[in-house]
Order: sequence, then structure tokens, then C-alpha cells
Amino acid sequence: MHWRVATFLALCLAISSVNAQYPFSIVHTDVNPFQVTLDTRSTSCPTAVEWSEAGGRESYYYATRRTVYEASLSDPNEPVQVIYTGFTFVKGIFYDGDDNKLYISDYGANIVYCLDLASKTLTPFVGTGGYACTVKGYGTAVSIAGPKDIVRHHDGSAHFLYVCSDCGIIAIIKSDSSGSQATGNGPLVFPLATTKTYNDKPFPTFTCQGLEILDCVLYASFRKPCADRGDVALITVDAQFGLVSSWEYILYSKRGTNATFADGDPQQVIAYPEDLAFDIIRGPAQSSSAPNYIYFVDTLNNRLRSISLENNWVDTVVGNGILGPTAGSGTLARLANPMTLAGTFDDGVSQKILVIGNACPADIDAGCTPTPSPTPT
Repeated sequence: MHWRVATFLALCLAISSVNAQYPFSIVHTDVNPFQVTLDTRSTSCPTAVEWSEAGGRESYYYATRRTVYEASLSDPNEPVQVIYTGFTFVKGIFYDGDDNKLYISDYGANIVYCLDLASKTLTPFVGTGGYACTVKGYGTAVSIAGPKDIVRHHDGSAHFLYVCSDCGIIAIIKSDSSGSQATGNGPLVFPLATTKTYNDKPFPTFTCQGLEILDCVLYASFRKPCADRGDVALITVDAQFGLVSSWEYILYSKRGTNATFADGDPQQVIAYPEDLAFDIIRGPAQSSSAPNYIYFVDTLNNRLRSISLENNWVDTVVGNGILGPTAGSGTLARLANPMTLAGTFDDGVSQKILVIGNACPADIDAGCTPTPSPTPT
């Protein structure tokens, strides 16, 4: 058994008593004001969540280690549906409404799969299955170690998927300028950002955990193996070629044993950012003057936090550090090792909901022995 899968299983067993006491692994929160409710249909250990509005029906997909599910938000009494099972360790899901397909990162199998939701046909999309970083080539002829979160970049002429992985951030050209699938063994794959420095700044892309995108700007969360702090970076991507043109940290977590939890200055914040969601507008409906926010789940601090893209200021919006989950308003609610996050903010007017996956510390590996990531080739 691969060491990462074995670690995941051991950690899920270790928290079985926590899950017994706090059974609701997924919670929802409205945005502005933040009001947390528990989804009583989900009692398993979520490893990824994704939002969907297919057919005008609000729902979300979530995964456990082996299985992908769909849960309705429009009807909270509707039973959860099994979409597909048989994976090794799902760590990322992306729903593409253009072709009604799910793109699924199987972290344990080192493959990104494509699942046609109409036919329920699953096919390997990228990856040989080997834990290596030969991430330049076509589809199933390249190796991608430990794929995780997935986002889409679509500028009208080219259609990219970006994938967090143990190799760094990987770009996949899903279609060319004519909309046709790439030739060869699948789509063209190349490394977007896999070096440890960029413009003489540390750029630890081998620790990439979560991604979010708006226009040509990627937001990525990072952490070092076995570390209890993480960072968030802003990465500007060339719209036509999908290449990095610039990047900067917007959150660089404070280190040190004497550090204490605090909001505010991003240089002084303690955080363990795992997954990200983007809010186009938070504030009064149709208020174009309201600043944009990135939300991230702060896993070890049991909080949902926001970063203002106006001044990088960090605020806690849900949770108070006490292990939950419990329903409630804002910081009166409690989260339980939040690990995954999804939401939609398309129009900034209708009700906005974030879906948070709790109590699955698959990556809370304090005390473990770090295994070096493979070197990209």
C-alpha cells in the first residue's frame, strides 16, 4: 500500500471517536451574513467538494476516499446520490458545465479522471499512474504525482485546467482554439509552476493544496509537508498561453513557537490554508464598491477566514477555534478540522453559500516523516 494512502487510513481511524461525537462532516454557510447549518445527510469523511448549478438545480459534489456523491442544496431532504465509486483517494473535483463532465483527481492513483455524467463513463484523462513528474507531453503518457485541487481557465480561445499536485501546478490544455480535443494520448500537459523559486522569491509549488481562479489570476494555497503553517500566493497567468507572468504572496503565515492566533496583518497571521473559494462581491447586493475576497479553510485553527484583495487583511468569518461542528452565526458556529471548500458567487446578488468539508484530517500529518516530492522532469 502506498505510504500516502496508508497515512490517510490511519488518520481517519484515529479520528473515528471524533466523528462519532460530531457526525456531520459537511456544513453550509450563507455569506453576508454568515450563518452555518449542518448537512445531516453526510456522515462520512469528505476529501473534496465542488459546487454545481447544472440545469438550474443547486447542488454540490463531494468525495470520500473511494466514492463521489451528489447532494442537493435546493432540497435538503433529497437523499445523497452515489455518482461513482472505486477510486483510491480522491483529492479534487471539478464540474465542467460545458460538457457535463466531472474531472476527478485521484491522489492515490496519480491520475486525473474524466467522468461523463450522462453515461457514467470513467476514463483516465491525465497520468500514467506512476508517482513521478514527467509533466510535459500528452494525457496518459505523462506522469503527475499526487494530483489534488482542479480549476478551469477559459478565455474563449483556449480551455485550460490547472491542477495542484506534488509536482507543483500543472496546466492541461483541454481544448485548442477551435474547441477540439488535443491529439496524441490525450490533452497537452505542461508544468505551469514547478520550480522552487520565481524571480528570486521562494515558490514552494510542491506543497500546492488548493486553487481558485478569476480571469487570469490564480490563487493557490501552499504548505510544507508535516508543517502546521501555510501560505497563499497570487499568480498572474498569461491568458493565451497559460504561462506564469508574475506572482506574489498575499498571505505568508507567521512561524515560531511563540506565535499566537490573530487576524489582521497577513505577515502576522497564523494559518493552515488548505482549500480556497473566491467571492466576487461581499457586501450589499449589487454594491460594485465592495472589495473582493478569497476565503480559505484554516484547518488546524477550525476556522473559515477571508483575505481582502483590497489590502490583504485577514478576518475570521466562521468558527472560533473550538472543535465542532455546530450550527450558528459567524464566529459562534464551530468547525471541525475544515479541509475542503467550494462555493459560487457568479452574480453577487443571489444567495451565496459556501460548502465546507469537516473532520477529515487526511493532510494533518504533524509528527510524520516528510517524503521528498519527486523532481519535475
